[in-house]
Amino acid sequence: GKLPDGTTEIPFEFDLVSKPGSVGLLESYHGVFVSVSYTLTVEMTRGMFQKNVVEQTTFNVMNQGQSWKPEFDEEQQALPFALDPQTLRNVKKANLQHVPQFRIAGQLDSYTCDIAKPLTGNIRVEACS
Repeated sequence: GKLPDGTTEIPFEFDLVSKPGSVGLLESYHGVFVSVSYTLTVEMTRGMFQKNVVEQTTFNVMNQGQSWKPEFDEEQQALPFALDPQTLRNVKKANLQHVPQFRIAGQLDSYTCDIAKPLTGNIRVEACS
């Protein structure tokens, strides 16, 4: 389908659920020999003859009641992101002229996600052609 001209905002929310049979969700951890990290991947499906657009961002997960301190400015509550032709990593610079003009922006409502609560945020389609 097509989106109307202007800004289209799409809120989202989903629960973090562990795979059946696993030990459950673990807190984010970055150690010398072991790391536990979580990545959110968004894929925008495009026309038959165009590559899909894929973007990823990592976020931290902590258990309620833990004394974990994130490794970022504590004033930063939300994690903003933006996607446009210039930020694409899978398109050669010479081919950018063939990519339609678009801008998608949004944010995860919190850089740190409590395992017991849904991951929330919003996506804005600011321009598309």
